[in-house]
Amino acid sequence: MAYEIPGKMITLPAGADLSSSQYLFVTADTSGNAVLPGSTAGVSILGVLQNKPTSGQAASVMIDGVSKVRAISSTVAAGDIIAASSAGYAVATVTGDNAVGRILAGTSGGLDRVLTVHITPIGTT
Repeated sequence: MAYEIPGKMITLPAGADLSSSQYLFVTADTSGNAVLPGSTAGVSILGVLQNKPTSGQAASVMIDGVSKVRAISSTVAAGDIIAASSAGYAVATVTGDNAVGRILAGTSGGLDRVLTVHITPIGTT
C-alpha cells in the first residue's frame, strides 16, 4: 500500500485543469504555473501534485519528501530510480532522463497504479 511522509510543499497557480492529475509529477511553465511535463518525457520536474486544482486554482506541489505517485505501467517497482513521463506518470529512466526519485513501495498492476516515491533530484541518467 502506498503511503506519504509529507516534506516541503510549494503552491503555484494551476496553468491548466489539473483536477484529474493528483499524484502526477508537475513542472512550471514560463509564467510560473504548475503544469504537466508536456511533450518531453524525462524533463526536470518541480514535484508531485497533491491536490486536484482546476485552471487558476492553487496547486499544492510536494517538492521534497515521500509522496504517493501514479505509475504508467508495471515496469517500475520498489527500488527503481524513476523519471517523469510527458503526462506526469512515474516511468523507468532511460539514458538522458532527469531522474526524479526512487520508488519505495507500491502495489502490482498496470496503468495508473499508486506507488510511494522518495522525491529527490538524482540527476541525469
